[in-house]
Amino acid sequence: MDIPSSMAVGGTRIALQVATAFKRPVLEIYHHLRNVSAPPETFPIQDHAGKKIGSQVHRFTDTFFDFQLVNIGGVRAEDALVEFTGDDKYFPCKMIPSVVQGYPISKVPPGQVLLLFRLPSEYVTQRDEPFTLNIRFNGPSEGINRIFRMWSKLLKRSQYEYAFKFDPKQYSGSHLPSPEYNG
Repeated sequence: MDIPSSMAVGGTRIALQVATAFKRPVLEIYHHLRNVSAPPETFPIQDHAGKKIGSQVHRFTDTFFDFQLVNIGGVRAEDALVEFTGDDKYFPCKMIPSVVQGYPISKVPPGQVLLLFRLPSEYVTQRDEPFTLNIRFNGPSEGINRIFRMWSKLLKRSQYEYAFKFDPKQYSGSHLPSPEYNG
């Protein structure tokens, strides 16, 4: 049986378009060291008798690490689960954020930035042990991805997995970034 060449080329072209049009979600975790300065506050200066002799202006600063989840892929991610592995002493008073305790995020659209948690810099600089954030997520259940997602459902696991390792040693002795002024 002879197949016309135009038909073979057309079929190949369609298969190539379907293969290249398949997009997947890509979740990344970014961390950012921030140095935020509050608006200036004025405090009175008093002598021993309680008489006001002047005032002092001071800006309070807050230095912390922001951890953010970003979808840099072309389609939304579904059922994203972030798991924390490591020393849980990073979180003061054992208050681990709910997103890291195993509660799934139902949908993360492309370009979405979600704040996972923030850590004060003194909690990070006092630690030597790194910690890992594992992300498990699925692509949308539509189109050709429905076929790929079927296997992960049968095996009872997520379709994609990503691990982010944070090592506090990379910030030992580092200088603070320039302050961000709020007011």
